[in-house]
Amino acid sequence: MAETKTNKIYKIFFIVLILVLIGIAAYGYTSNSLPKHKRDTQVVQYKQELFKSLDCEYNCPLSLQQYQNKTQLLPTTQCIKDCTTDFKTKWGKFNATKEELSTDNFIIDLSKIVEDCKKEGLNTTTFKMNNTIFFDCTKNRLETIKTQYDYLKN
Repeated sequence: MAETKTNKIYKIFFIVLILVLIGIAAYGYTSNSLPKHKRDTQVVQYKQELFKSLDCEYNCPLSLQQYQNKTQLLPTTQCIKDCTTDFKTKWGKFNATKEELSTDNFIIDLSKIVEDCKKEGLNTTTFKMNNTIFFDCTKNRLETIKTQYDYLKN
């Protein structure tokens, strides 16, 4: 039995309608998901670069320096500058929200490492910081955090 002209028009209309709906859905997906995916990627790159910068700083050689009217072992100034310049240039104006940075415990873990190592380096009798203990502790614990976050395993 031959199709009537009306049935062909309905089929063509239905196919066009389906294609338009697919196009709208694809546009909605790309206009919402791609920018979010790009931003998520940027936040991960920020965390990677932040870690590299911190790891570099805590691996700087210590030398006796005058700081707060005391001579103490501190990372060399040039090394610190070298570690932070690239990060500040690339990411200094990057504004990640607290929510974006809180998708995992990375920032919390970094802070905890530094705080715990400060406690280890502090002489509770004299209340003086042993910077050798503090910096070695931080350097070693930063090394262990690499295994906890896939984006640091590169």
